[in-house]
Amino acid sequence: MAEVHRIGLTQLSKEKENGEEAFQVNVVFIHGLNGHPKDTWTDHRPVGDTGQPRRKRWKWKSDRLSKAQYASGSNEPSGKEVFWPRDFLVPDWPEARVWTYGYNADIISGLFQANSKNSISQHDQDLANSLSFYFQYEEPIIFVAHSLGGVLVKDDVFVKLLENCDTKNTVCILDAFDECEEQGRRRLTAALCELYDSRPSMSSSSIKFLLTSRPYSPIQRGFQVLENKMRIIHLNGENEEEVDKICQEIDIVITARLDNVTGKLQLSRAQRYLLQQELTRTPHRTYLWVYLIFEMIEDITWITEDDLLSSIRKLPKTVEAAYEKILYRCRDQVLAKHILRIVVTAERPLSLKEMAMTLTIREHHRKLGEIKLQTEEVFRKTIRDICGLFVTIVDSRIYLLHQTARELLIRRQPPGGFDHRPDNFWWGFSFELVLSHHSLAETCIRQLLLEDFKFPLPEGHAVKYASEYWLTHWQRAQIEDDAPIQQLLFRLFSKFRL
Repeated sequence: MAEVHRIGLTQLSKEKENGEEAFQVNVVFIHGLNGHPKDTWTDHRPVGDTGQPRRKRWKWKSDRLSKAQYASGSNEPSGKEVFWPRDFLVPDWPEARVWTYGYNADIISGLFQANSKNSISQHDQDLANSLSFYFQYEEPIIFVAHSLGGVLVKDDVFVKLLENCDTKNTVCILDAFDECEEQGRRRLTAALCELYDSRPSMSSSSIKFLLTSRPYSPIQRGFQVLENKMRIIHLNGENEEEVDKICQEIDIVITARLDNVTGKLQLSRAQRYLLQQELTRTPHRTYLWVYLIFEMIEDITWITEDDLLSSIRKLPKTVEAAYEKILYRCRDQVLAKHILRIVVTAERPLSLKEMAMTLTIREHHRKLGEIKLQTEEVFRKTIRDICGLFVTIVDSRIYLLHQTARELLIRRQPPGGFDHRPDNFWWGFSFELVLSHHSLAETCIRQLLLEDFKFPLPEGHAVKYASEYWLTHWQRAQIEDDAPIQQLLFRLFSKFRL
């Protein structure tokens, strides 16, 4: 089985032997921001674990594995994890040559600077070169790009691809377009509009795009210029008929999860039926809501059936309400809020060691050796105990459970200055980004003022994040000239003779 390369292209399909039918299409998976060419497309649940995947995953329905089986965690083909492009797509679509592409998407700083070695333009060129080198084929190409990965698959890649390959048809699927960082999403929108506007023949070209997104007005307005000039097909997922179909699929997952919960909670047939009826009558249910709600169901305690019915009816009806309930149950809400404010504001996911340093450093610390951090394994458990389901830890880096979690926490002031914040939300819309940047800027500078470390810092160093992003947080904190934090800046300039 091919080892997945962190950087560059990896072919997941085995080459055809003599006498076998030739490949008819290439499928290239391109991960997004903070992603990985394998982990982004992998479900890491152990066998028998009925929890939803740690991130949103695509599930390829096959004759070997039904949706209900997959939801219950049974019959997974590779034991401890499912890398679905390899484990599902390759055997189910033998006519396709499947690839995954990796690039350095961990560092945000410099991504939008044209001359940066980690810039989007450089990643564009690397991807184009890889495609030109490997794709000496006549088969069409399907790009499956998530979030920032879509920014890489833009016009200069296509131009180079068309100039150097005999490809006749190219289909580009950009999933979770709404989850792109705003600046990157705007760049990609502009690039697509320019691609079609500057090449009128593109309207009849073999290059086609499929974008999936929540129906946000700014995204729709961004493509309005194309709609005015050419035919665009909308596959709406928000109309009543489509919502009903999605709900039916979600009900399959609910039924599968209930099979497991019934045994754990020792529910009677009547109690199970009551729970299923309550869950399936909730409007606008989503997969994320199901994941959150079942974590709460497993914690229900009751003495009488009336207690059980009361608990069931009090279950949150929306993802936002579920988030609030999860956060309200945090044992140390002050510390949980501090950790989540850092996760939301950080320019990239912090490692466990970087987060431990950020939380531990104090004004009196002068040397790195004075700061005694928890071991990584102990601190991992600490984060879990404090933040619960709201964060997930992948490759020792800390992420929010989902993009919607970030949207819930950040306070957004609409035009007109009226700050709308629901009365029943204590956590929701409570984070002021400017204040959060101020706090992170101060913490980063205090780390850099420690005496006993030298540059360049190796990967994994506790002060690595501070050395890379202190200035970014300073600029976004809108710090006034007479603010007390200016004294820290003068000390930093003095130490490094800036």
